[in-house]
Amino acid sequence: MGQSVGGAGNISMDFPALVSGMYDVRPIERARWNVLDLLNWISRKAVTAQMFCEIDTSQAEALLSTLSENGEKITITALLLKAISIAQLDCPESRSYRLPWGLKVVRSQPVAGFTVERLVDGRPAVFFASIANAHTKSLEEIAREISAYGRNDIDSVTQLAKEHLLSKVPWLLRQFYIAIGLNVPALRHVINPATFGLTSLGKFGMGAPCAPNVTTTIFGIGSMEPKVVARDNKVEVRNMMEVALSADLRILGFYKAAYLLQDIKTLVESGLAAHLTDDERDIVARAQAKLAVPVLSSSEERFAKNGRRRATDAA
Repeated sequence: MGQSVGGAGNISMDFPALVSGMYDVRPIERARWNVLDLLNWISRKAVTAQMFCEIDTSQAEALLSTLSENGEKITITALLLKAISIAQLDCPESRSYRLPWGLKVVRSQPVAGFTVERLVDGRPAVFFASIANAHTKSLEEIAREISAYGRNDIDSVTQLAKEHLLSKVPWLLRQFYIAIGLNVPALRHVINPATFGLTSLGKFGMGAPCAPNVTTTIFGIGSMEPKVVARDNKVEVRNMMEVALSADLRILGFYKAAYLLQDIKTLVESGLAAHLTDDERDIVARAQAKLAVPVLSSSEERFAKNGRRRATDAA
């Protein structure tokens, strides 16, 4: 059935033969359905703005090193999840989401969300893990929960098992369920329980990613790199971490998003000094006594300054 056109090379017009082997069509892996549904139903409706800041992790790293010597290894992710949860307590808009007809839902407590990659049927799949009430937990407790999401059998972790089960629901039925569930608070908590999300590419040496908004606030974390900074009129080299905040402006305005990011920066740079558990304080105190130098600095004065400035702005 093919035809040829005269001229240089006598080009063949047999189109089936021409494109044969150039591509193939495959179904999208079911393990990715949960991610795609949240992107299609939530992220594409968001009106997103990005903000960036660099955080000095010196105090945070000192704290994590001290605590890790006395138990399970604690990563910067655990500290970030707690810091963001604490900051969300003072910013109810950041833990809210929009409903139709001019309504919004304000969640009473923060729920930390982060992405986890696991193998399902031999193929990588992304899950949305969540940790409730991270602001009340020790960093070691948070680290254990993070570890469980990465190591334990999928069916033994409630959130992973739920998402794995949902991925097996027929596509059309899933769309019907999600369309209703996202607008019913009790059902939405099942589909997407997190009040914020965190994703990190730091281990790949990448900068902070601008992640899509599957919640009102999403934080992208870049790698920690030594940089030259000015501290107390001195030039020093500090480990700095880039953080990107993607905020849905339909719920969270520019100024409140900036205050939220600033509070997180203050919390991390203080090493959560005012928010450690009693056991953590004891561990830090013993380390300070051995070294005869402070492991942490207080964040209370910095928060007081933020509070006074906000009161002035409001007036």
